Amino acid sequence: MIDGDTVEVKDSQQPVNVKPIRVRLDQIDAPERRRPFGTWSPRMLASAVFQKTVSVREGGKDRYKRIVGTLCLGDKTLLDIESEARAARRGLWRDPNPVSPWEWRKAP
Repeated sequence: MIDGDTVEVKDSQQPVNVKPIRVRLDQIDAPERRRPFGTWSPRMLASAVFQKTVSVREGGKDRYKRIVGTLCLGDKTLLDIESEARAARRGLWRDPNPVSPWEWRKAP
């Protein structure tokens, strides 16, 4: 696990010794490490995907040449899972006045 919105995945069609592919998750913006839930977020992402079969819908590359893609676990995308967490007020969303990661970055 790299952080809360970047993962490395192995292609099941490749030999075991091939390097994993780094994927920057599209549609997901995790808290920075220095903010509330910033160290918790990567652990939750890891627990959701570690050693599980996932699919990646590639949507291009970012400025660091990472694949930007949507990660799917079965029939759900991580965006679906994030929406469920928001509705159930889990994780970052349990705060009485949650600040989304994209809004937190804009603050002075």
